[in-house]
Amino acid sequence: MTYKIKKIIILSIAILLFISINYFINSRNNKNIAKESDIGNNSLNYENPKEMSNIIDTNPIEYKYKKLEKSYNMTQIDRETMTKIVKKIDIREDFDFYIYTKPPEDEYAYYAAVKINNIFYEIGEIGYKGLNLENSIEVSRSSYKNTFIIQGGLGANYVVTYYIAIEDKEPMILFDAYSVSEVDLDGDGEIEFVDSFSGMTSIYRIKNKEVYYISVNDLFKKFKKPVNRIFFEREKNAFLIELNSTDSNKLYDYERYIYTPNGFKEIEKPTFE
Repeated sequence: MTYKIKKIIILSIAILLFISINYFINSRNNKNIAKESDIGNNSLNYENPKEMSNIIDTNPIEYKYKKLEKSYNMTQIDRETMTKIVKKIDIREDFDFYIYTKPPEDEYAYYAAVKINNIFYEIGEIGYKGLNLENSIEVSRSSYKNTFIIQGGLGANYVVTYYIAIEDKEPMILFDAYSVSEVDLDGDGEIEFVDSFSGMTSIYRIKNKEVYYISVNDLFKKFKKPVNRIFFEREKNAFLIELNSTDSNKLYDYERYIYTPNGFKEIEKPTFE
């Protein structure tokens, strides 16, 4: 074997060794990145909880919906009580939303009303003057039939949302909430309305224009005394429970749950560094 051939063989082995080492290092780095990302953006599939096999809580926290007594027909108002029309949101020829002020002219709040067949119905406060919130007030269709959403804000971080049913001749406010996500939590084809704001979380269901709800915070406090806050994680279709920690080295512990027909089931105990 000539010197030149030996040199080529040694060089080839060195190149192969270099490639193998790099591959090994990158593989380890990718695994570390995946583990770190699992802390905040868990890679588990939460969209279909029925198929999950990693549930760690064998005793689900059972829930029971309560009927919400706040649904009510809206009050008719005269056009004259609307001192100044700030914004008009057209839906169709006989159906519009209005943002307006009340007398006196320096009234601090903006109000919302809906006009159906030339009759005005008051919805309620939807924004405050001086915060430029009239430009962020929006109307959209809910996934629940013949229901509209009007959303505004009563402060920089204070969202207000009204669900308004327009099925009959007179509109009805089904419920008002803060920041709502419309999702099918348990995969049964029925939409749940999850209101989660500042660590307070409730779930609503609508049946025949009657509203039923669960206060998730109250429910968990019955089973876990140190509950501090509860957040809905929309991208995971899961609920993050913040618990006051019994470990003196940290403030909080966390548990993640999914909503199933049989109750809330724990799926993991995430950690946040």
